Amino acid sequence: MAGVHQQGDQARVVLHQSREVMLRTIPPSAATLEAIDDAHCLMLCGAGQLDSLVYWLMALDVDFDVLEPPVLKERLRRASERVGRSLARGGG
Repeated sequence: MAGVHQQGDQARVVLHQSREVMLRTIPPSAATLEAIDDAHCLMLCGAGQLDSLVYWLMALDVDFDVLEPPVLKERLRRASERVGRSLARGGG
């Protein structure tokens, strides 16, 4: 994952897993994790490489909610549509 960038260039994503669990997967050099409660944490990371961030969010194998930036939601939507088309063609 891209390292933490300036505030205006930051992604904010709620991960549906505790901070303690996610710290085993996400190094501090990649993102800042803030506890929300026992089952969720807030991930703050650079949004400069959105395609890489889409990949990493999917690779984490945890549910998540993108708070910002809106363009990250759009990139995820397009990736989801691409997967859906692949599955509809029998690719999965």
